[in-house]
Amino acid sequence: MKLTINEALKVSPFSETRLLTKPNKKQQIIQDICIVDNFEIENSMEDGVFVWTTARVLCNVEQAKKFLLQLHKKNVTGLAVKLGDYWECMPQSLIDLANYLDFPLLELNDRIPFSDQVQCLAMAAENKRVTWLHEKQTLQSQLRYFSVNGRKTSEYMELAGECIDHPFAILSCTGEVYYHNTSYTTENIIQKWHGFVNDLTMDDQDRLIYRIELANRQACLLIECEEMANKEEETVFYQTAQMISHYVAKWRDENEQELPAIMKWQQSLLF
Repeated sequence: MKLTINEALKVSPFSETRLLTKPNKKQQIIQDICIVDNFEIENSMEDGVFVWTTARVLCNVEQAKKFLLQLHKKNVTGLAVKLGDYWECMPQSLIDLANYLDFPLLELNDRIPFSDQVQCLAMAAENKRVTWLHEKQTLQSQLRYFSVNGRKTSEYMELAGECIDHPFAILSCTGEVYYHNTSYTTENIIQKWHGFVNDLTMDDQDRLIYRIELANRQACLLIECEEMANKEEETVFYQTAQMISHYVAKWRDENEQELPAIMKWQQSLLF
């Protein structure tokens, strides 16, 4: 679905839902919505699921707390509850527990069917996806133009970063960092990934690193992500990597000795 809870709360009629806890620090993305009618949490439930239920299912406060703890362990996005005639209001102790866990707890509007709310969020997510794709296509067109017209490396890499939308580095097969705007130092990048061949790995901070070959394996693109990219994001990664690959190859052909110096100059601006 690819919406945050804050984004979802701006979409009518889901906007009539009340967020009962403090704003979630992580702002986790809603991947899917799961409407549950019992306390059994399936092992197959994936990260990012937004769970909806009713006070009838929660039954009493102690069971509701146990249920919320189960959801938190499953790393779901949040819990939304229809109170109906079972509870007059959400128990304060349940709200306090959710705040302690930094876990979003919401109260759904009783008058609006689940189906209407799911449908409005699905439409909002699709609109967001289409807008995102259009923006990426526009940026990639600009990137092609920059490549052909020989714009400055700094401008090219800045635009490439907008396409990728994540910190990235370019590492040569000889262990030179041509460019990077990641959270790592140059030395870290060389130590961790020079000679590394896997397409996807996880660092010691639980960040994902996508690795894509560039310029006939003369270099590689390393993309730093907080979470797994979806298929459309991966497609953008590979499309942009192909453009960067042509750019790198072009510079190598025109002046093999000049490319590292030019790109290292850009890298020096980051420190």
